[in-house]
Amino acid sequence: MLEIVTYQEKTNPDLVKLGFHTPMSDWKFDYDKLIEELEKIKYKFPNKYRKVVREIAEQDFWFFMFYCLQMPIFHPYLVNVAYLLQEHSQDPYLYFAGARGSWKSTFMTIGLPLWETAKNSDTTNVILSYERQMAKKQLLGIKNQCERSPLLWECWPETFYTSSEFRSKLTDNWNINTGLFVKRKLKSSDPTFVAYGFIEGIPTGFHFNRLIIDDPVTLDNTATVESIEKVNMAFKMLNGIKDRERKTIVRVVTTRYDVNDLSKQILSDERYFHIIRPSEVNKEGKACFDGIPVFRSREELDDERISFGDAYYAAQMLQDPTIGGDNSFDPAWIKFYTGIPDGCFYYIFVDPAGSKNKKSDFSVFVVVAVSSDRQFFLIDMIRDKLDVFERFEKLKYLHQKYKPEGVWYEIQGMNSDLEVFEREMRTQKYYMALEKFSSNEQNAKRRRILALVAMIRKGEVLLPEELYYDNRNLIDEFIEEEYKKYPNNRFHDDMLDCMSFVTQCPIAIPEKVEDKVKLEKGVSYLQFENKKKTTWATQFCSW
Repeated sequence: MLEIVTYQEKTNPDLVKLGFHTPMSDWKFDYDKLIEELEKIKYKFPNKYRKVVREIAEQDFWFFMFYCLQMPIFHPYLVNVAYLLQEHSQDPYLYFAGARGSWKSTFMTIGLPLWETAKNSDTTNVILSYERQMAKKQLLGIKNQCERSPLLWECWPETFYTSSEFRSKLTDNWNINTGLFVKRKLKSSDPTFVAYGFIEGIPTGFHFNRLIIDDPVTLDNTATVESIEKVNMAFKMLNGIKDRERKTIVRVVTTRYDVNDLSKQILSDERYFHIIRPSEVNKEGKACFDGIPVFRSREELDDERISFGDAYYAAQMLQDPTIGGDNSFDPAWIKFYTGIPDGCFYYIFVDPAGSKNKKSDFSVFVVVAVSSDRQFFLIDMIRDKLDVFERFEKLKYLHQKYKPEGVWYEIQGMNSDLEVFEREMRTQKYYMALEKFSSNEQNAKRRRILALVAMIRKGEVLLPEELYYDNRNLIDEFIEEEYKKYPNNRFHDDMLDCMSFVTQCPIAIPEKVEDKVKLEKGVSYLQFENKKKTTWATQFCSW
C-alpha cells in the first residue's frame, strides 16, 4: 500500500503555499482507499476492475502514471507536476524547464503522450531532440511502457496491443526507427509515436498534432553564439510539420544552459504557458542557492553543486543561468605579479575577428612569458576591432618587440589572413613563422577556458595589475566583463578565449636559471625585454 507517513513527512508547508507541493488534502482521489478497493475487486470482478481503472485513469493523469504504468511517483512534488500538466494539457503551447533528475521528460515525453493516446488513439506524436539519437531514447521509453504495462492493453484493448500480439505480428509498424503505430481509425502514414532530430533530418511529408521538443539544448550547441542561433532558427522551422487539419499542441521540455539559449526565446513568447521547477527556492519561490529543496535531498543538491560548479548548477538545477554568472569564476583566484624571472620564453597568441564592424568580435593578441618553474605571465595584450592589414601591423609590432619563441594564429574561414600576411612579409621583407591554431571539436572553446581558469586558480597564470591599450586598462575589462561574467557573456569572451590557447599549444619550458631576477614592485616589466636575436621559429622560416 501507499507510504502515507513518508508522503506527509516530505510535504513541505512552505512549498505547499508556493504551489510546488500537493498535500494529501488536495488529492483528486483518496488514493490510499481507492487502491485498497481496487485490489479487493481485482480478481473477483476483473471486468469491473478494468472499467473502474480506465475511468479513473482517464480523469487523473497522475493515477494513470502511478497505477497503470507503475511509475514510482508517490511524492508531493511529483503529484503536483502531474496535476499541473493535466490542467494545461490542452494548452496550444506548453514549456517545462526543470532541474536534472526531476522527472520532467518522463512526464512530458513519455507519460503525457501515452495518456492522451489512451483517450484518443488517433493522436500523432513526434519527439524532437537536437540529435535523433537523443529523441529515440525517449521513444524507447514509450515502446517499453507499451510492451511491459499490462493495464494498457487490458483497460484500452481497442488501442494498445497485447504481449502476444507484439510477438505475433508487429514488426514494420512497431519500430523505433520508423515509428510506433497503435490500433486506430486514423487513415494516415503518420506514426502514433516517432522520433527525429530537429537540426537535421526533420521528416518531410509527415504532420503531427503533438510536437514534443525534448532536450533541444545541449552543452555543445550552446558553446558559441552561432550554434545558439542555429538551434533557435531550426526550432522556428518546426512549424512546417504541424497538422493543419487538427489542433496541434507544441510542448517543450528542457533544462537551461545559457542566458541566450532557446529558453530565452520561449520565455518571451506569450503564447506559452511556462512551468519552471528549480531544484531549490527561497520563501518567495524564487530559485536560489542554499534554499528549500523542492524534490531532491539537501545532500544530493550539495553534491551536485560541487560537481557542476556554481555557474552550471545555476543553469542546470536552478533554471536561472544569471544567478551563477557573477560567481562562476572567483575573482579571488586571480593572482598578480610584481616581476618576472629572467630567462623566460615568450609566446604570442592571436584570435582574429572575422571582420571590422560593430557586431563582430574583437581581434585579440596576447603575449605570454613562461618561466622555468612553469609559471605563465601575461605580458602584453591588444584588444581591438581591426581589419586584416591592421592585424598584420599589430602582430609585426609585437613580434619585433618580444622576439617570441612561437606565434600561434587561429585560422578561420579560408585562411585569408595568412595569405595577406605572406604577401605583406615578402613586400616588407620582415618574416615571422606562424603556427596555425584550430580546433574543430565541439565544445573545445569552453574546455580550453575552463582549463585556463583552473591554471589561474592554481596560481600558474599570473596577471599584471595594469595593462593599458588605447587608454583602456585591459586587466579591468578582462576581470569585470569576461572573467566574472563567464559563461553568461558568451558574446564577448575573446580575451579569455585567446589566453586559453596556452592550454593547447605546445610550449617549450626554459631550463632553470639559478639566479632569477625579480622586478621590484612598481617598476615596469617592459624594461626587461627578451634580447635574443633569433628564435627556433625564425631559424626555420621558409621565406
